[in-house]
Amino acid sequence: MLQKILSLLIALTLLFSATALAATEKYTLEEDFQQFDVEVEIPEGAQYKQNPKDGWLSLEIWFEDPAKPSFDLNISFSEEVEGGFLADFSQEDKDHLVALISEDFSVPVHEFFETPSGNTVLLTRETDTEAGDYALMVTVYKGFFFSLYCSHQDYSPLAEEDLALMHQIIEGTWITDTEK
Repeated sequence: MLQKILSLLIALTLLFSATALAATEKYTLEEDFQQFDVEVEIPEGAQYKQNPKDGWLSLEIWFEDPAKPSFDLNISFSEEVEGGFLADFSQEDKDHLVALISEDFSVPVHEFFETPSGNTVLLTRETDTEAGDYALMVTVYKGFFFSLYCSHQDYSPLAEEDLALMHQIIEGTWITDTEK
């Protein structure tokens, strides 16, 4: 009986250990912004690297599996929207943002959505198959542009799972105010 209990206890310990190892990893970006800190939940199985940039942040996320896309998260300040939030943009400002983003796409489609943490995000996706398939999510937080770019290395079509990963990353990006 004692041996069965011990075996069950070991099995449960291994199960919980494996679950803990498979949990999503969190990475806090190393930055000099005084307004907030940024933490990103890295999808399971992904690798990542923060790229040093002058005046802005860049985090590259990729998978060894070539069937999965890569992602680039970039954060930069803009005096044009200083202190602003995308959720507070007027319709004219949203239209202007859509026009700016559209310049890098051949035939874009756009959609605004809200994350569980309450941030409004603009999703833009390329629909011209000759231009390749890629997508961009953009939000504005306290005058900082957050953009998440997604594509396959060869710009092959993005599957729904790829866009789900993109949503997972943007919804798992936590901004913690440090300014009082």
